[in-house]
Amino acid sequence: MSLLFVLMNGNRLRSEYRKLQNSKTEGIQLFPNEDDLFEWKCVMEGPAGTPYEGGTYRIRLAIPEDYPFRPPKAFFETTIFHPNIDYKTGSVCLNILKDAWSPLWGLEVILFPVALCVECCNINTGNAVYAEHEQSVKL
Repeated sequence: MSLLFVLMNGNRLRSEYRKLQNSKTEGIQLFPNEDDLFEWKCVMEGPAGTPYEGGTYRIRLAIPEDYPFRPPKAFFETTIFHPNIDYKTGSVCLNILKDAWSPLWGLEVILFPVALCVECCNINTGNAVYAEHEQSVKL
């Protein structure tokens, strides 16, 4: 990866951070790691009316060097039992973070699907199927 490409992406990430500072999303905070602009932290309150209500969840976003052409990866650092989140690695399984990603989107776009993922489970994702298979093997 060329240094110029990384610098351009750094400029985009700094721009997105300024935009995020002006548009606060209720219950979700997103900010870059002070030492690495390609590592971001998210703190999310558990959605009301769900089993996660009252909890505070830490999420790490790993931004690839060729962002925005490849999506960030999201990992729950707080242990959470959810069919869309790998219970061993914390990896979030959402189409928007895989093949449905668009380079036109920014980090702010990720916040809503991740929050919605916790609020509304999709049991047909890879992590849910993997967890169900692993559970059946243990039985």
